[in-house]
Amino acid sequence: MLLTWQLARLTEGRLGRAYLWANALLLLSALVIDRLGYTLFVILMPRLIHDLTAYSVYVTHDRNRNQSDQPGGSTAGCHGPSGCRCCGYHCVRWSSPGR
Repeated sequence: MLLTWQLARLTEGRLGRAYLWANALLLLSALVIDRLGYTLFVILMPRLIHDLTAYSVYVTHDRNRNQSDQPGGSTAGCHGPSGCRCCGYHCVRWSSPGR
């Protein structure tokens, strides 16, 4: 918490400061929940937050990439996180030597 406080003082933007404090509070809440004996929630909280933010990034990326009104835009692509995982799997598989 001391490091968060020191970094937050040096951070100029409000969004960056909020991000620092949110991460510190996530860690603190995980410690408190662990002390209460709810270990499953200690694992699920960061995972749920990660999945929700990653999904929003995937959706934004796909929407920006697939703009059909822009020159060179395409309507084909991934649909949600499962589609992105599938595309990533195939890209790695096809680029592997010895396939």
